[in-house]
Amino acid sequence: MKHQSKLQSLQETLLRDGIQSKKSWCDDSNNGLLSPVSKGQRLIIIHAGGEIGFVPNALLMWKSHQASGDYHHQMNQQNYEKWVQEKLIPNLPPNSVVIFDNASYHNVILNKAPTSNTPKEEMKNWLDKEGIPYDAKMLKPTLYELIKIAKPRTVTYSVDKIFINAGHTPLRLPPYSPELNPIETIWSIVKGWVASRNTTFTLSGVQQLCEEKFSSMTANDWVPICNRVKRIEDEYMEREVHFDNIVDPIIINLGGVSDDGSEDSSSSDEMEDVQLENTD
Repeated sequence: MKHQSKLQSLQETLLRDGIQSKKSWCDDSNNGLLSPVSKGQRLIIIHAGGEIGFVPNALLMWKSHQASGDYHHQMNQQNYEKWVQEKLIPNLPPNSVVIFDNASYHNVILNKAPTSNTPKEEMKNWLDKEGIPYDAKMLKPTLYELIKIAKPRTVTYSVDKIFINAGHTPLRLPPYSPELNPIETIWSIVKGWVASRNTTFTLSGVQQLCEEKFSSMTANDWVPICNRVKRIEDEYMEREVHFDNIVDPIIINLGGVSDDGSEDSSSSDEMEDVQLENTD
């Protein structure tokens, strides 16, 4: 029996130990809470969730530039994919659609095709791996022409393969589209809540506040945010239809070869008539 797909949004963020609200209450006896002058240490957070709330046991937090178990320093492909395999996928509902942005470690390509600057031997190795015949005496520019013709038109990403092999569907957002990622709003809520309650200005204090807020948020917090994202998607799709209707009529064919491969002589004649009229 096939399960209904569940949308899951994932992303990483960070918080500094000095995070605080820009406003505070005070009376004549004091000047309010003073925050540290320095930027402070950073706490890296990665989590996922959707209309059913946060994915259970998927939360991961650690101090930036400090080893913490097998996770260390900044987020990268190795750490990200380790989190996906060990903490996210085991707790995802079956047949989930996983939404994520275009961070560099989300977009690591499998068997990436060589570029024009790739050494000649690496070009040959890639052609051998793809089973593409070539003459060993070919020069580098000729080899690169073969690569351009043969390289996959559909790019396969490393993390996509992990999700697909686990029975899930990866969905990569368009560049610079945070409004289409529900967890972006969740981060804003969490950061605002932590900032308004941060009085210790320590990394452990901020982490404790984060854990408290994460544990208190439920599907009731996620559902309206996910619904708003769906409305934005519908608006974009509707605008796309209007855009096509506006652009198509104003496309000007300047002659040349038509879609069926035949020469479009009528357009050339019309262009000549226009030019003659302009010269008169």
